[in-house]
Amino acid sequence: MRDDIRDAISLLNSHGIPAMRSKDPGYLVFEVGESVFRALLPADPTRAAGLLINAVGDRGKILDDYRKTIQGLGRFESLPADDVAWDDLFSNGDPVETGAVIFQSQGAEDHPISLDLLIMSDGTWQPDGFDSDREGTAADVRGYLSQWTGDNR
Repeated sequence: MRDDIRDAISLLNSHGIPAMRSKDPGYLVFEVGESVFRALLPADPTRAAGLLINAVGDRGKILDDYRKTIQGLGRFESLPADDVAWDDLFSNGDPVETGAVIFQSQGAEDHPISLDLLIMSDGTWQPDGFDSDREGTAADVRGYLSQWTGDNR
């Protein structure tokens, strides 16, 4: 086994993410919560392990940041995603959806507003199903939602 793969497995295990080499060469098996993933090994598995550890560890804090930021703006729920593609994050290094903010409010002229924002593992948000070129961070989500509600606080 290559040293970088061994290092990645050791790093994951030391951070509470059980991991081992798959029977298939080129794959790693790891567990997050109740789910087991089989991920293609990237060129730099140690870096991928670090990204995965940070994303898993930061998930709750990221959602809490969104809760705090939009408090008082309307009714909302912020939920962790049920099925997170941790294997995609490990294999590709791209952010994956780890949660959602489901936002409801009365907009201008009492039109009801319902928006779903996908919360990504890197802390950014993206609207679900519309406004697909938009994204941002917890720091600017209130401004984005305010444009729909007319609340410019």
